[in-house]
Amino acid sequence: MLLRQVVFVCRLLVLITVLAGLFTLPRLSVDNDILALFPDKDARSAEALADELRSAGYERQLLLLLGAPDMSQLGEQLPGVVKRLRQCDCLATVTEGAGAAVQLPVEALYQDYAPALLSDAWRERLQSEASETLRNQVLRELLTRPGAMSTARLTRDPLGSLAGYTQALRPPAPGLLLDAEGRVRLQVDGQAYYLLSLELAGSPFGVGVQASVGRALDEALQPVRSLPGFRQLHTGVFFFTQAGTEQARGEISTVGLGSLIGVMVLLLLVFRSLPLLFLAFTPIAVGVLAGLTVTQWLFGEVHVMALVFGAALTGVAIDYSLHFFTKRMEAGPAWQAHTGSQRLLAPLGLGLLTSMAGYLSFTASGFPGFVQIAVLSSGGLLAAFATVLGFFPVLLRKPPASGMPRALKMMLVALGRWQWRLVAVLRQPLAFLGLPLLVLGVVYQWQSNDDIRQMQTVNPELAAMDKSVREPLGGGQALQYLLVNGADTEALLQRLETLERPLDQAVGAGNLGGYRSLADWLPSQQRQRQNLILWRERVLDSGLLESLYRQLGMEESRAAEFAQRLGQVEPLSPEVALADIAGSALAPVFFSHEGRHYALVSLVAPVNERAIAAIARKADDVQWVDPVARTNHLLEHYRVRAAWLLALSYLMIALLVSVRYGARGACQIIAPPALASTLALAGVLVLGQGVSVFHMMALLLVLGIGVDYTLFLREGGRSSRATLLAIVLSTITTVLSFGLLALSATTAIHNFGLTVFLGIVLAFLLAPLATARQ
Repeated sequence: MLLRQVVFVCRLLVLITVLAGLFTLPRLSVDNDILALFPDKDARSAEALADELRSAGYERQLLLLLGAPDMSQLGEQLPGVVKRLRQCDCLATVTEGAGAAVQLPVEALYQDYAPALLSDAWRERLQSEASETLRNQVLRELLTRPGAMSTARLTRDPLGSLAGYTQALRPPAPGLLLDAEGRVRLQVDGQAYYLLSLELAGSPFGVGVQASVGRALDEALQPVRSLPGFRQLHTGVFFFTQAGTEQARGEISTVGLGSLIGVMVLLLLVFRSLPLLFLAFTPIAVGVLAGLTVTQWLFGEVHVMALVFGAALTGVAIDYSLHFFTKRMEAGPAWQAHTGSQRLLAPLGLGLLTSMAGYLSFTASGFPGFVQIAVLSSGGLLAAFATVLGFFPVLLRKPPASGMPRALKMMLVALGRWQWRLVAVLRQPLAFLGLPLLVLGVVYQWQSNDDIRQMQTVNPELAAMDKSVREPLGGGQALQYLLVNGADTEALLQRLETLERPLDQAVGAGNLGGYRSLADWLPSQQRQRQNLILWRERVLDSGLLESLYRQLGMEESRAAEFAQRLGQVEPLSPEVALADIAGSALAPVFFSHEGRHYALVSLVAPVNERAIAAIARKADDVQWVDPVARTNHLLEHYRVRAAWLLALSYLMIALLVSVRYGARGACQIIAPPALASTLALAGVLVLGQGVSVFHMMALLLVLGIGVDYTLFLREGGRSSRATLLAIVLSTITTVLSFGLLALSATTAIHNFGLTVFLGIVLAFLLAPLATARQ
């Protein structure tokens, strides 16, 4: 009666899975953002808002450099390239040149405030230079600067100080030049390139955006790529994420295809039946469909990391088919589907529960990436179990013509004897004494690795290209930054100005490549008033302006008119200026949060972290932010959390199986995976790997799968060749699936795969420890 009810529920579950999967798969969304693996930051955190705004500022920017021996021929083709790129909705803007060559949207705002907006260099000149010397220098500069001699420009900015102020707002780009046609060129390693700045219309982590932009670039560049000696350089987050996506796709193909081929060959060798081969993959297909469907519905998208691990589901979901096949093979012509299903219900059901407990324990880690893996894998295993128990008794009702081959029986007997000899040695008192020594050895060799950079391997070619492009543009922006806050905008700007002196000293000492601050774009009201006083004293009251206008042949009344206007000039209001400043892509990040005002001081590499952090500690309302160190600390926290979670999982599974086997039996069942995990951990330490959260999560999986082995042996008994064969095949398929993850170029995935490989093999060898002494 119970079996009949279970079969009905299983069939209903498979039907719902297939219908929901067919509806969901066309709408499947894949996320490639590596940071999405981590827990969401506190939405109330100012640091989190700064990170978000900062990322939005540069994630979508990319630079494209095009070069050829004949630059004039390439220049003729360049307008066509720009036109074709602009036709793609995937790109928000396409501009010739970099930020250093783009007109600032705030220049119109600044034009009536020249005396109030002085760069540090101009403040120094006005304070220290004699009037006559300053006048002669200004005359030379005006005569050599294009457009500086117009009456309108001389009336608004007679010294040219405002032009110097706005020029300082642009990032330094020593490698930028203008050719005869006025196009921007960049010198990289002695070669000239035309420079295009592109802004994506969507996130570079979106696979759809990557595909659209990739096609747009290929189509736009196709005509110029045929030019003799054509060269292309590029940089931006987009290209790194695109390479990461291609790497993930390659690894998914390797794991999935490798597992598929290995399992197919194995099943053909053992069962020698094509129908069974195809039938074995039916639960896997339904399981993958269920896992993707549930993950998409719960999270709105499937992370590419979950896909990588989900590709290894093959080696676990096929276990249910293997146990059914081996039981049927062992029974031979005496096979009865109903009786066989009844005998399999308890071990398969307990195996499903313990495996799902191992996977679902991932959800307690707080890691969104691992939560997705847990949901995808648990949903897949449940659907695979339902497929086997719901349909196999009908599809395999007919008994096989013959039982298990004699040669296979002999091999299993030999393997069983060898395995039991190993267990007999491990049950000796001396072996038990070695267990504390093993634990002490693990503790002695212990080392951890919580570096975020192990999450994703950076393409070395792209990294070298990025460096070669960034250097002539004035250096790359550092990951670290300073977050400054104040009670109001004026207090914030004054805080930023007090930072200028120690940061300038750090630049002079070589501890910092440079920095960019909101105070460069908008001086505080206090500083603007000081600038106005300085201007009146050194330019008007000294007679410098009258003398300058006289030398330039301008009417003397112009100086009086300027003095009258200066008397009416008030400092540029933050309320007026900040809205326009925010419209510039070059402007630093600033925002308001919970009644306080914040601004981010961007740092230019190289950065001496200790020196700059010391500056932040000495200043009021200044916070040193190192995203890499912060994330590493987060990884450390979750590694420790995963260790406690592992211990909790052992306790949960022990309580679960103690209902059937009692306390002593529960200890026997969890002992083999526990010992296997300890030995696997010792192995990775001997190999020189530092233990990370990924090793700990792998040990959770070893627990879930290893308990399956002990449960099946406990239920099937020592003499069941079908049980031993199923466990052997399960071990091989799991190794084929998860072991192949060790081939990944991403260290995190490699470590996960290697740990599972070692743990599963050891769990198989030690599984007979779960049976009673005989």
